[in-house]
Amino acid sequence: MRNIGAWYDEMGFTSLPAQNLNEATGLKDAVQALFKKFSSNKHQVAEEIETYFREVYGYTIDLAGVSFPEKEGMPAYMVNPRMLNVDEIIARKEKYFKRRGDIKNSWYKYRDPIASNIDQSVEQPRPAGLYVIAHVGDDEPDAKHIGESYDQATSQEIKFLNPEEYEYVSGFHLWKYKRFMDSKGWTRLSSLWSDGALVVACWRPSRRQFGVSDGRRASCDSGDGIRELFLG
Repeated sequence: MRNIGAWYDEMGFTSLPAQNLNEATGLKDAVQALFKKFSSNKHQVAEEIETYFREVYGYTIDLAGVSFPEKEGMPAYMVNPRMLNVDEIIARKEKYFKRRGDIKNSWYKYRDPIASNIDQSVEQPRPAGLYVIAHVGDDEPDAKHIGESYDQATSQEIKFLNPEEYEYVSGFHLWKYKRFMDSKGWTRLSSLWSDGALVVACWRPSRRQFGVSDGRRASCDSGDGIRELFLG
């Protein structure tokens, strides 16, 4: 971020007007706030994501200066600030969306808690600390990957959503668009349960319930697929 003095110079203020601005009651803070807002390197979707995290999860995150990866065909973004594990994410989502009236029933979990029942030895690597992903963001799994199995995707070294990322992404989709992801097909995630089964997720319209369930690694069912991501 530029120094505010440089901004004064750019606007043509002499030292005396600049001093008067600084000394005016409350004006200095207002000028500095506006300066930060318009001079910080913040992506155009950053404030919306910040609002989502504040409203749904009760966390304040500041994405000023955070790099957002760009890839053609992936116009949607999500952040994983590494503040919560998947079960904590689900608990806060459930509380928020029940209160808003979007859902009635609690999550179905194949194993509970999810986080401690994931095979960490086969997890795809992710950056340490807060990171941003780009993804397609459609209602259903990526059209180009429909019918693609976990085994096929991993053999091609494709990076795709893990359970934490999926819960943030599907929550944002419902929060913003008031539409559920995966009401027709399942998203195959990049994680395996500790018993070797695949972690899959969807919305169950008939039960008005989210599900984090089990599937087969080699399954190529035509209605299901992965959600590819890009880290930059």
